[in-house]
Amino acid sequence: MIYGGQLVLLRILQGRAGEVIEMLEQGVKANPLISVWKATLAWTLCWLDRRDEAAAIVTDAAADRFEHLPLEHSRGTALATYADAAAQAGVTAAAEILYGLIEPWADQVVWNGVSSCGLALTYLGLLAAALGRDALADQHFARAIEIQERDGMVVWAARAHLGWAEALAARGEHERARARAARALDLAREHGYGFIEPRAAAILAAGSPVGSATPTRAS
Repeated sequence: MIYGGQLVLLRILQGRAGEVIEMLEQGVKANPLISVWKATLAWTLCWLDRRDEAAAIVTDAAADRFEHLPLEHSRGTALATYADAAAQAGVTAAAEILYGLIEPWADQVVWNGVSSCGLALTYLGLLAAALGRDALADQHFARAIEIQERDGMVVWAARAHLGWAEALAARGEHERARARAARALDLAREHGYGFIEPRAAAILAAGSPVGSATPTRAS
């Protein structure tokens, strides 16, 4: 299971999520009590442009305000991946709940003993952007990028740059969006982050938000 978890994350970051989606779906069915698998499935579906399916999973998980997530080592990863999925799929009701759950740990690194998802600040930035709290999103993204680039969490810095670029483009700030997308693309090409590269390149080419959902879902 540890090997599988690491392999899934690596393939997603490489832009090869399609190779592991079946493994993830089987993992969810085989391990219904391990909540992080379902959260990771929702997140992965977003990178495969299957956001309606991701939204359904996030909505179901939010029905009890995520209280079913156990207080153990994988809870932070589950909250982070649900947060990213909620932001990408535009599930604003879930985004509101997740923001409150993650905010007390804003400066912490999401780590489960096997893998990391970077700073919680990145996910607060994604959630704030999805909720239309632009100034707060900018604050979270800026701090997340500063720390993650400084401390070598480069892949998660790239994720924050992309999330900020898409948020800026969605609100019409295309010049700033292209600057963030350019940095995300540079990092992606230098380090092989295939999940970042196409969306960052699309923003640079079109000056429009590619892959980010309009936050219209109420549940």
